[in-house]
Amino acid sequence: MPILRKQAHARLLHAVEEEFPIWTANRREAARRVIREDDLIIIEELVSDLMDESRTRLATSTAMSLVSKNPSKDDQPKSNSEEKELERCLYCNGKHPGDKERCFYLHPEL
Repeated sequence: MPILRKQAHARLLHAVEEEFPIWTANRREAARRVIREDDLIIIEELVSDLMDESRTRLATSTAMSLVSKNPSKDDQPKSNSEEKELERCLYCNGKHPGDKERCFYLHPEL
């Protein structure tokens, strides 16, 4: 005995509901509006639509992960060395933490 188109739709939607909740809800709503079963889209079209949704989601998540991995310079957290304002040394006019005790000019061994 063949499976009715409506049953095939319901089984497919139930199988993918956890992974694609919004797509499933939209498809269920569209199926509810259909009056005759013959007007319901064929299962191949439903699977094709699901594959397109999957590709779109993959492309979107890949793009979002690339964006989130490379935050702009303003969004990047400051390191400890950047947080401390380095002032000019009075002895060598260079920028380094500390003063006389960290001066490369006075202490070349550093």
